[in-house]
Amino acid sequence: MSVRYKRELMTYLLFDYEGIEEHLEKMAARGWYLETPGNTVWKYREGEPAEVKYAVTYVPKASQFDPEPIEEQRTLEEFCRKAGWEKVGDFLQAQIYMNRRPDPVPIETEEEVRLEVIREAMQKSFVPANVVLTLLMIFNLWRGMNGFFDDPLGHLSGYGSLLGTLFLPIGAVLISANLIAYSVWVKRSAKSVESGGRCASPKVVRMLNKWQLPVILVYFVGMVAGIAGEGNHEAARYMVFYMIGFFGLVALLNTTKNFMKKRGASRGKNIAVFVIVDIIGAFAMVSLVMWLAFSGGTSGMEEADRYAPEVHETFLVKQTSGELKSPKVDYEVNEIKVEGLFDWCLEKRLSYDIARGMIIKYKPGVDAGSNLWEADQAYYSEWFGGRWLLTKDNYIVEIWWADELTDAEKSGLLAQLGVA
Repeated sequence: MSVRYKRELMTYLLFDYEGIEEHLEKMAARGWYLETPGNTVWKYREGEPAEVKYAVTYVPKASQFDPEPIEEQRTLEEFCRKAGWEKVGDFLQAQIYMNRRPDPVPIETEEEVRLEVIREAMQKSFVPANVVLTLLMIFNLWRGMNGFFDDPLGHLSGYGSLLGTLFLPIGAVLISANLIAYSVWVKRSAKSVESGGRCASPKVVRMLNKWQLPVILVYFVGMVAGIAGEGNHEAARYMVFYMIGFFGLVALLNTTKNFMKKRGASRGKNIAVFVIVDIIGAFAMVSLVMWLAFSGGTSGMEEADRYAPEVHETFLVKQTSGELKSPKVDYEVNEIKVEGLFDWCLEKRLSYDIARGMIIKYKPGVDAGSNLWEADQAYYSEWFGGRWLLTKDNYIVEIWWADELTDAEKSGLLAQLGVA
């Protein structure tokens, strides 16, 4: 009878030894025993269900790039073997052991020592990695928010772009939450240990991490579907291919690291090769993703569809854009659906960064006072052949290539665009 295996996404934070132990014991009770604990995916081997004990301890100096266990790991393993503990594997600095005895001697007996060792281990991998990720997310958030404030109407009028805008602050909060949770856990644990108790249990953080990835995946699918539904198929394909490429790159890096370890490469050589593969792989991945997403190009709109309006709508803004045949102008009509949003959106459009530093600045039009447009307000910009920005009720309308309009065409244009 062949042995069956299963894989599981690891959602426990590195310092949550209690959660890892409880989970592995429940898996063993169902007949699944941890075979290989990876950084993100754990592999289990099927066996007879049994009540076994797991223990997680830490070796701060250990590294996933070491070709062989270091002296501290070998010493710990020898000590644990005498007490009936069998080494299962390493999870970064965490060392996972299993014992089939009903009441084994615990590996960790002093909570003060346990807390200090965990803190040293976290400073080695968990804290630096999460600090870097948090800084990267903050940087991307800053860039993304700049784009949002440059053109809020464009972001608020489509569910895909709206979800994409919200994705950055949500990601920044989720990643920084790991650091905050660890800091809170350390303080709570230190207080408990000082009074003779045990390290704290991060149950709330454990639950949040368990549901974090499924929620992000659902959010991501909704964002891609929204972007595709808005007609931006290239961007939707890019996001899908990028996600596939990202996980492919992670798999390549893990394979490279494990290959170098099997070859007996030193920690320094393994890290050097890992970084080189990471840099080259990232450039190659992005290039491939760009080619896959955009190489097909667009066939362009046929003449029959040239004047069909393009509509994007959310509960906040409805944006309609296109080209009129007569009079011959391009237009964008924004209907603001939420009271209180109009003035802010208008302020942003009066100084509109249309493309990374190409700013359209509007000023009151020369015929605004005569109200030829039958609008509440009229603004004009000489940007690339002339643009008009008109407001009426809760509408913000932009038209361009409109310098040759007659007075009659101006007066009837808003009605022609459906702005009553």
